[in-house]
Amino acid sequence: TNLHANLSGSLNQPGSSSIVLHERTAEEVDITLQVSSMTLMTPPRPGARQQTIVTELSFQLKTGASLLILGESGIGKSSLLRAIAGLWSDGCGSVSRCGGTSVFFMPQRPYMCLGTLREQLLYPHDDILGITSERMRSALVEVKLGYLLERHGFDAVQDWSGILSLGEQQRVNFARVLLQEDLQLAL
Repeated sequence: TNLHANLSGSLNQPGSSSIVLHERTAEEVDITLQVSSMTLMTPPRPGARQQTIVTELSFQLKTGASLLILGESGIGKSSLLRAIAGLWSDGCGSVSRCGGTSVFFMPQRPYMCLGTLREQLLYPHDDILGITSERMRSALVEVKLGYLLERHGFDAVQDWSGILSLGEQQRVNFARVLLQEDLQLAL
């Protein structure tokens, strides 16, 4: 899918409108993600003017399709993902996407909880049934982190954000994606 967005850094006055987020159920999903006429602005901050990040962005991503968003540092890629996640809503337009466990957000700095390697891999859904130790081991090997299992095992409590480099934390996050069975959208 090709996408061209008017990403900018223009200044605007704060507005009262907001981006509407609709989460679809699995039964409704033929289009995994649809953004309609989105104008995204930075959240208001005291003493600062809001900036427009994207203007009139519209696209849809059909189930099974991929989308890669590229751009220079600081242009607004992460801000766009925050809007799709529903974290930022200043602006106008709408976002319609699958919801629940079928969507997984992958920040640049993944969240690492204090706990076991097993809990890291299952986060944020530590109650996922049917995920075997063998399947978790395979996911670790696939993201080139098999050595973590050899060093720490699945059940030793660790401060993973202190032990792992940022690159290793990001690979743990990719292992989490590999373990999600009904995943339709990873951002």
